Amino acid sequence: MKHPGISLVWLSLPGIRTIVAASLLAYIGDGIRFFSASQLRNYVGLVPMVQQSGDYSFQGNISWRGCKPVRKNIVQGAWSIESLKARCPLKDEWDALAARHKRKSTIAVHTANKMLSIGWVLLKKKELYRGFGDYSRLKRKLREEKLSAIDTSMFPELNG
Repeated sequence: MKHPGISLVWLSLPGIRTIVAASLLAYIGDGIRFFSASQLRNYVGLVPMVQQSGDYSFQGNISWRGCKPVRKNIVQGAWSIESLKARCPLKDEWDALAARHKRKSTIAVHTANKMLSIGWVLLKKKELYRGFGDYSRLKRKLREEKLSAIDTSMFPELNG
């Protein structure tokens, strides 16, 4: 997959704009070096810190170790899911967690983890996110960001 295709995969996710997609492209690339989505989340540093010793086991907040630029940008993208007007699985999950009175920062990290996992699967399958049903939101995003010149030939569904 070429760089425009990779950036389109990330841009197809809700909450991901140009800067976030660029950092994901720069640090993660095509994701081939990660064997699982959990390995990618660990690389970014969005996994819980675990301390174990004998019978004692403690799972704390996220470790904050890992690739800080990607972590910062993907969490920022996750925060934008909160104000999303359109319905999609990520927005529905945000609303469900908010209804359970979870802290917004916890929801943002959870959503960022979900976005990384979905992005990893999409990279492996060479597909675009279909959570909105069609690709009109991605086409509009490309026009707004003045990225309509990106080669979309890898994804014929965008040209239809």
